[in-house]
Amino acid sequence: MQAKEVILEDVRGLRRELQALRSLSQQQLEEMAQQLRSAEEQFSQGLRQWQSAQEEEKRKLLQEQERQLEQQRLEAWEQLEQRENLVAEVQREQEKRLLEMKQEVAILQAEQEEIRTRASQEATRVQREFLCCFGLLWAPCGHCFPGHCLGGIVP
Repeated sequence: MQAKEVILEDVRGLRRELQALRSLSQQQLEEMAQQLRSAEEQFSQGLRQWQSAQEEEKRKLLQEQERQLEQQRLEAWEQLEQRENLVAEVQREQEKRLLEMKQEVAILQAEQEEIRTRASQEATRVQREFLCCFGLLWAPCGHCFPGHCLGGIVP
């Protein structure tokens, strides 16, 4: 019987060892599961931080693009205004020059008319003198003096 008791005692000892190993394995398994959950949480937190940083970077880039677009829009408006001002200035200068030219033409036309009038008057005077000198006028021309010409006497 003693051998049976020894064997039973050995079996009980082995069961205790097996139970202790199971308990130790269970504890190690729970610790590894906890470590895995912790690693997953750290990974998830890192991923969220990375995504947040990416979103922040994206937001900053979009703001920078919007700022650059606004700057370009303002520069384009300034250039447009400058061109419009330049065009308006050129138009004013052209209108001023056109007015000056019209005034010059009017002055030249008045001078030309005055020259025509004087030429016509001079032609009339010369014609009268000619007619007077040859006695073809009924009245003296006014420039004649006695003995100069026929003095307006009709032959």
